[in-house]
Amino acid sequence: YEERRKVKYREYLRNKEQEILVEKAEEEKVLKYNYPDLMEVLDFSNSEIRLWERRKTDDDFLNIRIGHGKIPLLAEYEYQKERFMLDEDKLEQEMYNLIYRPVLLQDVPIMNSLVDNYVCGVSGREELRLDFIRNFILQIVMTHSYDEVKLFFLADQNDLNKMNFMRYLPHLWDDERTIRFI
Repeated sequence: YEERRKVKYREYLRNKEQEILVEKAEEEKVLKYNYPDLMEVLDFSNSEIRLWERRKTDDDFLNIRIGHGKIPLLAEYEYQKERFMLDEDKLEQEMYNLIYRPVLLQDVPIMNSLVDNYVCGVSGREELRLDFIRNFILQIVMTHSYDEVKLFFLADQNDLNKMNFMRYLPHLWDDERTIRFI
């Protein structure tokens, strides 16, 4: 009986490990679709479907991609919590080893919520800083409508001159288009 139990339970754990890997792949796919890289975002201008797709009512409103990297799996496991046992069960320990083993999503978007972090500053070398800010702004204006998001910038004139494209964005104007927020 015990040998059969070990074989069956280990098979069960292998199946669960496969389920975890499937979930990992699905989460990576969904995150990359929902928060694409800048080149894909810029292509939104050719799509009526994705341009300004985020609304105030969306959970990810003003969630902006600031890079990519590794993050923990978002799914939570349902399992029997550890408890006192008089005799140690090696199979149960194998299950806990599977559950507690970190699973990292690879090369997925790293996000910043402007709802939670509504004031942002960027420091660093000038050309990298300006590239980052430009990319950040472009993501916002391509995914959020100007009637729901207004941008306001405080910057020195030298930096503003290097990002002259911003002057023409509708997100920098008040609703009456009489005041520009630069």
